[in-house]
Amino acid sequence: AMGEFANTKRIDKNDRVLIFFSGHGQTVTLPNGDEVGYLIPHDADVDLNDAANPAQYYQTCLGMNRLRELSGFIPAKQVLFLVDACYSGLATRSIPSLSTGLPNYLAQVASRIARQVITAGGRGEPVFEERGHGVFTSKLLDALEHGVADVHPTDGVTTASELAAYLKGMVTAYSDGKQNPHDGRFDGEGEFLFQHRSPERDTERPIITILEPERLR
Repeated sequence: AMGEFANTKRIDKNDRVLIFFSGHGQTVTLPNGDEVGYLIPHDADVDLNDAANPAQYYQTCLGMNRLRELSGFIPAKQVLFLVDACYSGLATRSIPSLSTGLPNYLAQVASRIARQVITAGGRGEPVFEERGHGVFTSKLLDALEHGVADVHPTDGVTTASELAAYLKGMVTAYSDGKQNPHDGRFDGEGEFLFQHRSPERDTERPIITILEPERLR
């Protein structure tokens, strides 16, 4: 299924790709002391009480290093991973974002590549719930539906960095500091952008394609 995101016949160079995962995450310590964050698919064959054994995670789970590799194969201009799971070991790079004070800032970040990731919390942190969702997803939906994460409401756009800052503040406060979202970049100086629909400006909703593997169609 992940390979479909690398299909240049289905994804264009000017597309944006949003990948959302909600489930269990685990941080595994490797023999050299490094930590790797893993997403645990529903059919993973692992003993969650035995995080000291990396073999089972490597064989049947999805490491953040795999997501970083995948982000490089996706032909889209901007890619954002939203991960409602808690662990460390994001495998991200230290890439400074462009200054928001730049002239035509939004045009600048919209024209550049971005490979960004936001996760629900850190290693071993409890996950809190609100309104039938994890609190991370609940606050995420608020941000996207109502634009409350937009630092500059007059521009009608929420950047992934603004979204990450909002989620960090809201989730950390809601959990009294027990659950702390993380964010980072796999690559690029651009930003994944969410444009808020305006009844005065937009007569139609944006076109959103749900990408599924060909074999599932």
